[in-house]
Formats: sequence, structure tokens, C-alpha cells
Amino acid sequence: MSFDPTLLRSALLARVEFGIQFSSITLIYYDYLLTFSDEVEYIWRNPKKLSTAFYFCCRYYLIANLLWMLTKVSNGTLPGLRSVISFLFP
Repeated sequence: MSFDPTLLRSALLARVEFGIQFSSITLIYYDYLLTFSDEVEYIWRNPKKLSTAFYFCCRYYLIANLLWMLTKVSNGTLPGLRSVISFLFP
């Protein structure tokens, strides 16, 4: 049995990429949690304007994109979302 170093390198790079993506998503959701009360106070309770729509598009695009990617990866059944939810809320 021969050992393929390119396969190991690919696996290591995929692991590093996953770690970077996971840590960046974690920081973004941490920011969401920290600033949610300010968002309710300054955005939700004020009159709606075009800037409010831009704010929501920018702020929640990542969540929508994550759900879309989980749907694409799981062929529309979202088992990935179920595992994320069960991980976050045991």
C-alpha cells in the first residue's frame, strides 16, 4: 500500500479551511449576540427607512447564506442544519 502525500496535504488544507471558516462564523454570531439589544433599541423600534433595509440585508445575509449552503450540501433536506441546531442547543 502506497502513501499519497498530496491526499494528506489536501486533507490538512481542508481542515485548516474549516477551522478558519468556523472561527470567523463564531466571531460574527458572537457579535450578533452582543449587539442584539442595541439593534432592537435603535433599528426595530424606529421608523423604517431605506437605510433600515440595507442594514438588515448586510447584517443577516450571512445567516441566509449559511442556511442556503446547508440546503445545497444536504440536497434540500437540511440534516446539516439539524446537526448544527442540536450542537448549539443540546
